[in-house]
Amino acid sequence: MRNRFLLPVLALVPLLFSCSNSGVPVTEPQAVVPVTPPTAKVNLDQGWTDEQVTWWYEVTQGARVLPLSWFLALERSGSTQLLLDDANFAGRYGWPMIDVKSEGVRLPRGFAIDQQDDSAYNHTKLRWKQGQAVDEKWAGITCSGCHNSQISYQGTSFAVPGGQTRADVQLALVELNAAFAATLSDSLKFDRFAERVLGAENTATNRAMLRNAVHKLRYDSRNHLYSEQGDTDGIAYGPGRLDAVGHIYDRVARLVEPTTPPKVISDAPVDYPFLWNVPQLDRVQWTGFAPNLKVAGYDLGALIRNIGEVSGVFADMEVGPNGLNYISSVNVDSLLEIENRLGKLKPPKWPSELFGAPKTEAIAMGKDLFASNCAGCHTAMDRADLSTPILTDQTRLAPTNGSEPLATDPVAACNGYQVVVDSGEFKNMPELVSGQAIMGDQAYLLDMTAWLQVGTILNSADENLAAAGRTFLAGAYEQVLNLPLPAALDLLAYNLSRGPVRHFSEDKTTRMAECLDIDHKLIAYKARPLNGIWATAPYLHNGSVPTLYDLMLPPAERPKTFYAGSTEYDPLNGGYRTDAAAPGNRFLFDTSILGNLNGGHVYGVDTLTEAQRRALVEYMKTL
Repeated sequence: MRNRFLLPVLALVPLLFSCSNSGVPVTEPQAVVPVTPPTAKVNLDQGWTDEQVTWWYEVTQGARVLPLSWFLALERSGSTQLLLDDANFAGRYGWPMIDVKSEGVRLPRGFAIDQQDDSAYNHTKLRWKQGQAVDEKWAGITCSGCHNSQISYQGTSFAVPGGQTRADVQLALVELNAAFAATLSDSLKFDRFAERVLGAENTATNRAMLRNAVHKLRYDSRNHLYSEQGDTDGIAYGPGRLDAVGHIYDRVARLVEPTTPPKVISDAPVDYPFLWNVPQLDRVQWTGFAPNLKVAGYDLGALIRNIGEVSGVFADMEVGPNGLNYISSVNVDSLLEIENRLGKLKPPKWPSELFGAPKTEAIAMGKDLFASNCAGCHTAMDRADLSTPILTDQTRLAPTNGSEPLATDPVAACNGYQVVVDSGEFKNMPELVSGQAIMGDQAYLLDMTAWLQVGTILNSADENLAAAGRTFLAGAYEQVLNLPLPAALDLLAYNLSRGPVRHFSEDKTTRMAECLDIDHKLIAYKARPLNGIWATAPYLHNGSVPTLYDLMLPPAERPKTFYAGSTEYDPLNGGYRTDAAAPGNRFLFDTSILGNLNGGHVYGVDTLTEAQRRALVEYMKTL
């Protein structure tokens, strides 16, 4: 393989992902909880207008989960209740509903309407009635579906753009999957569904077309939402968490035409990262494997990351022979504009008018404690500073240089590095991240996912963008090897090893032990500035510590179990209420499960007095 612009990429720094979703069933449908009260005006001083917030809620990324008319017509499995009933989405899943006024429909916040010519697509090129247009409207998840907090306090509820949802996204997608299956198996349910979708065109021919189209989407083995092979290793995600990387990996493993069905275990659910200050960071994601890189006027790092995210939330994507000739529904223009607008989003200000002002007498003590105990990793910066580049701190799980290990749950960091599957169409492509070799019959999904993202840019219809991608890849390879590009290409083509990838144990505990024997820059978690940290509970990458106060405790004294799902805020401790009586609490979080561990991140908190802990919490409310 000697493509002169696709080969020089071995030294590419780790690429990235963002929010994603999958329909792996792990929990039973939960009891109805109170619907979130209407959003109130609370001054968070985030710098966005109402119009910008609405755009954030509704802009399409090119994700296509299901046709809009189907979404509006589906009933829940085992019920005649519409799936999109407020009492279901807002009440049972904790996913706020909004009126999309431009379309005259009511959808879960963060579900965008995508309308584009589907002629070149694969699994979303569906025809369910005669004379159907090629640009039917689809519903797809956009960034705000996952990166948007909803906080309630004593009857007032407000949204925090760029925060983290407390919705049970996994349960919502599990039940969407079940609703499709039930619609196909229950003739009366299908009759009602067809009547809503087809209306005056409800003919025998169209009904047959509709059934075939539903069956195709539901049982498309390359669409991981509807696959029967998802595996969470028995770990329930619960509200506000998802194994984003695991589900992106699962999608990529299905897209490349593998020889054998892939089995990607998505057993590392994490909180959704908060998005303010993201364009300033040198790298993003909990494990810090995602660089922010600007080339020829394009924020390629952000674009690469977000292409991965859209693949996880069901963009229609096709990978051609030899990993080339991509077809994709990803809306690159939207992704570039989303990142541009995030650069103007400020961290939310503590709403003193609602919660009460932080205790003035404790703030000074907390500031000094933060400077001596926290600022070494969590850079202190002005909340209004949206331009200063931020160098993040990367703490390895198994450092060999004598530094203190983070000692928190390892599963998310290890999974990102360890997963190996059939390479399919990516066979003979160069590794982008894990090393300097050619991918053989099997490969690390880290490298395969990187190619899916980069290849989408290289195949962009925007020649300037594609050229920027080629320039970046060639430059990365040339810089690392310090060779002229022709010589570097010859070295790559003829001298790189095809050594086998390393296979890790299937037993999770053993696999983690194997991972922690490796000191690698990718097996780590990232620290970043904590501006707006009060609005991002729960804490640690996996959401295993419910409040800021709990994070100030020695690990042995942190809550072993707590209830999750409520958006009712606890201003004293800096987090959501965790008692069983709090409205919306419906999930018992167990920190004894591997993947949910709440240890580590000590750094002196075990020596603090109660007054010092409280002072630190009060200071962090001001960030």
